[in-house]
Amino acid sequence: MRDYPVGSAVFLAVLSIFALFAGFFLVLTGGGDVRLPTLVLWALLGVVSESLSVHNSRGNIYISTTEAVVFGAYITGGTVTGLVTICASLLLWVEIRDGKMRNLFTTPFRLTLFNSTHFIVGLSIVDLVYRFLVSFSGGNHGCDLSPFWTPFVSVFLHADYRRSYYSCG
Repeated sequence: MRDYPVGSAVFLAVLSIFALFAGFFLVLTGGGDVRLPTLVLWALLGVVSESLSVHNSRGNIYISTTEAVVFGAYITGGTVTGLVTICASLLLWVEIRDGKMRNLFTTPFRLTLFNSTHFIVGLSIVDLVYRFLVSFSGGNHGCDLSPFWTPFVSVFLHADYRRSYYSCG
């Protein structure tokens, strides 16, 4: 990571530490009924989603729908299914662009580290929002719609933050 900006390196280090604690939090407090077919289906969808990312030349970034797949895995299968989907999508994705194969081993470490940490942090935020919403329903997990609304609430909060951020200047 020579010639890498110091501020970016510090941000990546802090994000990595936060993702480590968030990952431990998800593993220790998570649970749920893990079903193997559900787990395999979401992991496969995560790999396909990450492999079919779209290149945006304006920022030289790749855009995928893996976050939506991870949140869907969380809603249907719990935290374990979400974490397995993250791991599978990051370890098994393969992409061929301009005659070159891209995968985990041909991608710079800093990009792989950023991708893995932001998926874990995003999943932990959705989990915290879900737990917050369930607390209002009295802990009734039987028929509440909290898992359905969790991604919408987190997207709304993110959109509201971006709106206030861009309107300041």
